[in-house]
Amino acid sequence: MTDARLPERWLNDRRVVRLSDGAFRTFVTSLVWSVANRTDGVIDSDDLDVVHGASRDKVPELVAAGLYEPDGSVHLIVDFAATQTSRDQLLRLENMRRQEREKKARQRARKSEESEHLSPGTPSPGTVPGDRTGQDRQDRQALTGAPALQGGDAAGSGAALDDCDWPPVRLPGSGALR
Repeated sequence: MTDARLPERWLNDRRVVRLSDGAFRTFVTSLVWSVANRTDGVIDSDDLDVVHGASRDKVPELVAAGLYEPDGSVHLIVDFAATQTSRDQLLRLENMRRQEREKKARQRARKSEESEHLSPGTPSPGTVPGDRTGQDRQDRQALTGAPALQGGDAAGSGAALDDCDWPPVRLPGSGALR
């Protein structure tokens, strides 16, 4: 997206302040049109016929004010280079933005490819401490002297679980302790 700038110094610039309403409107709309069409301040009189609010009848007043400069069959906006972004600068900015978008797209694609190598639900490497399944239980049993669970005890009678010092659990919906 391009934009045209109206520097605040133009609020006190005699060349601008003394313009008639029609000449001011022609100046501002032709400036915006030039930026949007990347003409670098070159205004053809025929172009003024398609610029909303501009009038080719106001060109002599803009030339007399020193805001337009005749250059053969066209006019140049005098302060364009000092106040606006040139066509070349806009092209460089667009190119930089395009390159940045492509870089981000490559980064997202690479990240997506890397995540596909992990199975679903698997956290990324290095974010979860090593698995110690059962090790904590064995450590607690060694400290308390409780017997270790053997093969069928865990799934069978649960006798080994009864030997543990588990805190009482209140069953939902009843006052019973288990």
